Amino acid sequence: MPEPMALPTGQPQTLVFDHTPVVAVFKKLEAAYGIVINYDVDLLTGCELTAEFGSESLFEKLDLICRATESHYEVIDAQIVIYSKGCR
Repeated sequence: MPEPMALPTGQPQTLVFDHTPVVAVFKKLEAAYGIVINYDVDLLTGCELTAEFGSESLFEKLDLICRATESHYEVIDAQIVIYSKGCR
């Protein structure tokens, strides 16, 4: 899958998350990039992320999110699938 580009919105592309549920972070990325991210909502509901993203690519953002949540992702049929054991 080619690197997805953020959809033009006329707004700055800085994304700031402060103890934000990871599920909400994925929804924000889906909207920003016009992509589908599949994940187990039950496993990730308790996970939070504090981060600020700017010019990083989508895959760089996903790498950082997955590192913070001890998850990993895979691109399958133009969708991103998140694999996680949940948060402690």
